[in-house]
Amino acid sequence: MASKPQEFDILVAKLSGQDMPVFAATARQIAEMSSKEESSISDITLEVLKDPSLTSKVLAFANSSENGIASAKINTISRAVMQLGFNVIKDVTLSASLIETVLKGQKREKVLSEIARSLHAATQAKKLGAVLRDVATEEIFIASLLQRLGHIAFWSFGGEQADRLEKAIIEHPDIAEEVLERDVLGFSLNELTLKLASKWSLNYALCDSLNSGIDNKKVRCIRLGHAVAKEVAENGIEGEKFDLLTRAISKFLNTDQEKTRSLIIENVTEATEVARNFGIKDLSKYIPKGDKQSLDSEPTRKVNEPDDMLQVEVLAELMAMHRERRLNLNNFLTILVEGISRGLGMDRVILSIIDKERTSLTGRYGVGVSSVDTERFAFQLDPQIPTSLSEAVRNKGVDWAGYSGRYDKFFTDEVKWRVRAEEFFIGTIQVRGRVIAGIYCDRSISGRKLTEESFMDFKYFIKTANAILAANF
Repeated sequence: MASKPQEFDILVAKLSGQDMPVFAATARQIAEMSSKEESSISDITLEVLKDPSLTSKVLAFANSSENGIASAKINTISRAVMQLGFNVIKDVTLSASLIETVLKGQKREKVLSEIARSLHAATQAKKLGAVLRDVATEEIFIASLLQRLGHIAFWSFGGEQADRLEKAIIEHPDIAEEVLERDVLGFSLNELTLKLASKWSLNYALCDSLNSGIDNKKVRCIRLGHAVAKEVAENGIEGEKFDLLTRAISKFLNTDQEKTRSLIIENVTEATEVARNFGIKDLSKYIPKGDKQSLDSEPTRKVNEPDDMLQVEVLAELMAMHRERRLNLNNFLTILVEGISRGLGMDRVILSIIDKERTSLTGRYGVGVSSVDTERFAFQLDPQIPTSLSEAVRNKGVDWAGYSGRYDKFFTDEVKWRVRAEEFFIGTIQVRGRVIAGIYCDRSISGRKLTEESFMDFKYFIKTANAILAANF
């Protein structure tokens, strides 16, 4: 039988490699992007677009009344990043990824109450930070949300260990939970949070808030946010402890006590809206106000369904980049790829680049594709060895390969192996009359057939993109 320290290490390894690998990978990817000066709108956009559910949640957050940033509805991830900022989208992505991951685990009551408490605490802490004005509110939000990461992960994926601790808590309601954690597990769940934060490269404010020796404005916002969330969940807003908390927060913010109380109560309501933006219906069962609804995820529209309105909005966004003379080619192509993916209802879209010698076409990035798909997407542009894809690119065309393509006689088995599809659209992107890139798309994952209507839409996207580029370069 493993010792208590060994059990701790085994649990951390299990959470990272088996139970929460997607969240762990997302956290590391975001941390890596944060450390690179050259990370761009395109980088974070493509990271979000890998997950349709995450895409929906980020767009819901971007359009929420809480933000009030955009005067018009935000319909693309690229626009959301530009409007909200790189750091905000990173935090939203990480938060949504965490919530989606744990809701796929064991939905014991403790998991749902911990998510509710964390979202409520994060909302309170962020609003307190906004009053101070000189602290990074988004950093406060994510640190508050993740402060009980160890608790959330443990109650969702702890298995037999979680069963033992839950039994001890029920049998000994008079003993502090952290004491029981150490007695039953040999470690506290706060220690688990710190270990996961370190292993997954999470933000510094989170670690600071768990260090009793550190006290600054950000840390105080986080701790006070959690104190409010805990008190409201356990005793509501009418008790003596709530009044004491209100006075402490009023003094910290240097604001009138009644105004502080009103702010805190408003934040309780706001937490429900924040939860809804992350795909959770209602927190009222876990913040005792109102009726009892579940924390089931809201259904989201399948993003691979064609969306005529989104097509119009993406094309308008591309035109706006032209009119405002702010056309960055990389951002432009990222928005184009997103528009074709989500607007035309494609399962996979790949942007490929022609090399300087103009002898090969190689996949650069895409939506709905793995790194293996992108690496395998490599074609020689040799007229002596023609393929359906290379001929379309060499001749600056737009083609529907596998159905009515002009170059279907060159649709070889090797092409089918490289694209893993029986039919696809391919179009060329040109600057100053020279092809610089190809846009490939298909519906091979869902098995849906491409249509005449979608081909016409695809051709219009490519034609419009090339017209805008011709006017700017």
